[in-house]
Amino acid sequence: MLNRLRNNTSPPYRTLPNPPHRLAVLLLVAQTVLMTNRAGAQLFTYSSLTTPSDSRSVAMGESFVAVPGSPAALMYNPACLAHLEGASLSYSHRRFYYPDDSKYLSFSGSVQTPVAVIGFLYNEFQNGPIFGQTIGEQVRIDADDHTVALGAAHSFDNGVSVGIALKTFDYYIAIPFNYYVDPGSDFEARAFLFDFGCLYIPGSLLSQDGISDEFNVGFSFQNFGTQIDLFGTSIQPPRYLRTGISYSIAILPKRTGDLTPFRALVTAEYRNRLNPYQGNEDDRDFWGFGLEVTAIDIFSVQLGGYVSPTGFLYGDRGEPALRYGFGLNIPFALPLSIKLHYVAIPTPSDYIETMEGFSVEVRYASEIF
Repeated sequence: MLNRLRNNTSPPYRTLPNPPHRLAVLLLVAQTVLMTNRAGAQLFTYSSLTTPSDSRSVAMGESFVAVPGSPAALMYNPACLAHLEGASLSYSHRRFYYPDDSKYLSFSGSVQTPVAVIGFLYNEFQNGPIFGQTIGEQVRIDADDHTVALGAAHSFDNGVSVGIALKTFDYYIAIPFNYYVDPGSDFEARAFLFDFGCLYIPGSLLSQDGISDEFNVGFSFQNFGTQIDLFGTSIQPPRYLRTGISYSIAILPKRTGDLTPFRALVTAEYRNRLNPYQGNEDDRDFWGFGLEVTAIDIFSVQLGGYVSPTGFLYGDRGEPALRYGFGLNIPFALPLSIKLHYVAIPTPSDYIETMEGFSVEVRYASEIF
């Protein structure tokens, strides 16, 4: 329904003059916010709380619960922060469907300390203007949301890493007027949430000269905390259990300090919605998988698939929705590097054939403290 409300034209909305029109606007808002998500089931489907922006992880099927050292760790598993060395800053942009100004924007960073690795994340969904027709009038509704996370992770000598994250989720909607706020003002709602995760690295599976490999197992519990109060309706954010594995293998360089000639990474993840909404009890199982191949530590290619229990913009219910991406690592004077990633997600939509995104990360991979 959100997309049926949208229009290629963008005239400014007018303040509607009388109570019948006010009621029509309220009904439109109720349809936009509540009816389209089946009493809350879809409010978070494309929100900043559940949708990652990091291009590399998105290209690999959003299956990074067991990938150590990713700047997107706070979207998957806070324990993965523990393997980010030095300091890093990253920015990500992911286009959303239609129109052009609907998008995700994300900023993240991390710093390694003697006690733990500290990380932060800001992920925003800019939904763009929604235009709806009431009683002979066209009105404009703006709806956006953002998620802020602060996390910490520590690695132990036995290969186990643990991490926690504190998060807030804020939903914002601006309409001409309604009965709950003064005319011309905005409506906001907020939830306070908590994540916990664990990562286990048992060590190498191979014992062959010139080859290095690593097997990882991870899990996380996400979004435990308060409800969000939206126009008098209390909605519990989706709580998830994520679990998955990753396996990497590399051909080592002949000389210490040279670039690694070949590296491959395979990922797989299962995500379970622990609190499916009434009437959507079967919509709980999500799957993701990915493959990355890297040459000389500079050029990389990603391929992934994502399976959703609901019909969604990227594909049909229960069917893998494929995506792909490319990466470029620019090593300056080591340990400083810049990493660029691009992702493309083909869609069955008539409006847009491919949704794209890109990420930029600056990393200083050496101890600061």
